[in-house]
This record gives sequence, structure tokens and C-alpha cells, in this order.
Amino acid sequence: MTSPLSRTLLATTTFVILLAAIPAMAGDMPGDEVAETTKLDFSALDKNKDGALSADEIPENEALSMDFPDVDSDGDGKLSKDEFDTYNQ
Repeated sequence: MTSPLSRTLLATTTFVILLAAIPAMAGDMPGDEVAETTKLDFSALDKNKDGALSADEIPENEALSMDFPDVDSDGDGKLSKDEFDTYNQ
């Protein structure tokens, strides 16, 4: 039979070990990649160098391609540098 002190010590030790493991596990959390993603480069995306981005110039795998209609605040079918910068902050 174990004493109450032994059970308390075991519970405390277990708690401390689990608490110490949280930061290690947090490094593998989904979404960490998002924080490390580099910002998009307007001039690299502007393939035809017209100073605006059309939907065709944005790779389909970029979130911007899905957000394009919302980012195009004036509805002209292309993103100005200002619209892009507002999105890409």
C-alpha cells in the first residue's frame, strides 16, 4: 500500500513532466508553417510587368487566388500594388 505522500509525489512528478512536454509538442502543431511563410512578392507575381496582378498571374496554390475577389476592392479584375500590399501585410 502506498502512502498519500507517495501518491502526491507521483502525481506532481507526472504533472511536471507533462507540463514540460507541452512546448516540445507545440513545435509540431499544424499552422506553424503559416507563421514561417514568406510574404508574396508583387513584382515576381506580375509576370507581364503592367503594375497590376490579374487572377491568371497568381498561382492556384496561393491563398491569394482564393481571396482574389475580396482583395480586388475596386472590382476591376486586377490587383493594384496598394490592394496587394493591404492583403500581404
